[in-house]
Amino acid sequence: MFCPNCGKQLETAINFCPYCGFSLTEGSTAVSLSNVNSAAVREYQLVLVSGGSAGESVLRGLLSDVFNYSYAETTQLLNNVPVQIAQNLSEAEASCIAQMFSEYGVEVTVLDENQVYADLSRKASSSVFNTDGSLIASAAMIIGALSAANKVTHYTTIRKPSLLERIFRPLFTPKPRKQYVPVRPKQQPAPRMQQPKAPQMNMHKSYRTNSGSRPGNAPKRRSGSGRTNKW
Repeated sequence: MFCPNCGKQLETAINFCPYCGFSLTEGSTAVSLSNVNSAAVREYQLVLVSGGSAGESVLRGLLSDVFNYSYAETTQLLNNVPVQIAQNLSEAEASCIAQMFSEYGVEVTVLDENQVYADLSRKASSSVFNTDGSLIASAAMIIGALSAANKVTHYTTIRKPSLLERIFRPLFTPKPRKQYVPVRPKQQPAPRMQQPKAPQMNMHKSYRTNSGSRPGNAPKRRSGSGRTNKW
């Protein structure tokens, strides 16, 4: 079965699409592949036009956190702006990610599979962030479902949008975000278990007390004459 909103394949007996958060209850049921809206399965691309008002550290954080680009890969992307930064996106995924970048001040645009500008800003009517900077549930599900198939491996410079096209702009005025908040939780390393230390035996234990006298249970040594000598 497939989601009627984003076209992703789904498991049976679920209430929400794990990819776009679309409700599958109250009459909105998953459909077969032949009934999926063709617009839902189109391959959208996300293009980085410029860093806009976002700092380089914020932009690198977005590219690394959302798409799992390495530092070297983000450097190549930034050196080829405007450049494609994501591919094989559904309409819901492209709209969500474009809005997320734009709320940080980054200038992005969306192209369809024919390299034609697609205006998805009509869907950006409210923020994808909570007041604490974390993503709302539906947006977090979309970001969490991204995979290596959405990354680009060839860094090709894209033409800048023409006057008939435009940068993705939300329908509201986003609150400025100067500090990047990671959207994917970092996995904490497992605590190292310390091995218990084996007790060390003192091989040089002295049988003499501090005063120099022999303790009562210390062994005695006999001399050759048969007399008992002290240590």
